Amino acid sequence: VYLHGSILMLGWLDTSESAANFLVAQKMMLTLGILIHVINQAAFPSTSRLLSVDTRQALSLLANLLRYYLVSITPVILILAWYADEVLALLFGAVYANAGPALIVLLAALPFVAITNSLQQLLRSIPRPGDSLSARIVSTLALVMLCLVLIPRYGVIGAGLAVVTSEAIGMGLLFWLVKRALGAVPWTAKCLM
Repeated sequence: VYLHGSILMLGWLDTSESAANFLVAQKMMLTLGILIHVINQAAFPSTSRLLSVDTRQALSLLANLLRYYLVSITPVILILAWYADEVLALLFGAVYANAGPALIVLLAALPFVAITNSLQQLLRSIPRPGDSLSARIVSTLALVMLCLVLIPRYGVIGAGLAVVTSEAIGMGLLFWLVKRALGAVPWTAKCLM
């Protein structure tokens, strides 16, 4: 439900065409999110080891990795947003060219997805899987409720807004859970630059 809830809700509350357009846009967004997942998985052994010795160093490592990801992905997001219709038509065919607005909205979720992934890695390293699961449940419930409200009114764009908002809610909860568990979070002012 967390990954495909918005698509299911679009099929139920709107049309199968809008669900297909959203699916194409979501796959593009998730493809860009794979990079942070790969980076965090590669850093997981170091993060776990550092957490047992020096929490500050572990947080610094994840903050730096997050910063590098955000710096490298921002130009890609901007270019993809600017040429969304053309890229979707090129990759999936002209029938999906009108999914561009959904892609533009979904691209706004990428920073939240990246931060969430880093925070979940920390919770797995501690280990605090219950906290990670709690955040995922809250985010999923927010997604479903937002889809129920936004899809009938805004269609595909509403589904995209629901995804972005639910990711932001999940990220906010994870920030709080990590701060409660470790006393700090993997974030510095440099992450904004």
